[in-house]
Amino acid sequence: MPALIYTDSLMNPIARSMHYQEGYIGGCTTNEIFRNNNSGLCYYRSPSDSLAILDEDGKVHTFIVFDFLDKAISQKAKTDYLAFRRSKPSADYLRLVNSPIVVSDSTWIGLIEDGNSQYTIIFNPFNNKCGCRKFTKSSSVYDIIEPMSSDGKGTIVSLISQELENMCRDYESLPDTIRNALNDGNRILLVNKFHF
Repeated sequence: MPALIYTDSLMNPIARSMHYQEGYIGGCTTNEIFRNNNSGLCYYRSPSDSLAILDEDGKVHTFIVFDFLDKAISQKAKTDYLAFRRSKPSADYLRLVNSPIVVSDSTWIGLIEDGNSQYTIIFNPFNNKCGCRKFTKSSSVYDIIEPMSSDGKGTIVSLISQELENMCRDYESLPDTIRNALNDGNRILLVNKFHF
């Protein structure tokens, strides 16, 4: 059964943990499945509802469970995401797209989707406080945050792609040089600063 495997420097397996569910096939790609921050090494696979924080020896020292209540994604999606998508599911679910990012000591940011839309979610996993902003046609290109990394002190680096042209109201307000670069297939990084 697939699992997270710890190895020595010669790639010899030492231990296994975080076993996947029985019958796991997968089919959903998670960017940055490992993220290192001041809490430790975070391990997250979408569309799982939990994230593990590992210590320097690779042992789980904190386990965070994301509770989407009645919007939780189905067990079928957690084991075979491609089959779940082929079944044309209802949009009445939420899932983290990628591994969330630590913004500060108590604030994290992530990207959430349902069947149709994406949201930026800012949350504190230790006291269950959160807020989100849905991406809509009335969103500004500068408000659509697809977080890539953080300095852990309130600065988020976000990705702008050409896909945003059809997702917001003011894509045309981007400078010509940026729009031309995006039209050539480049990606642009946007720096967002949060003040706590």
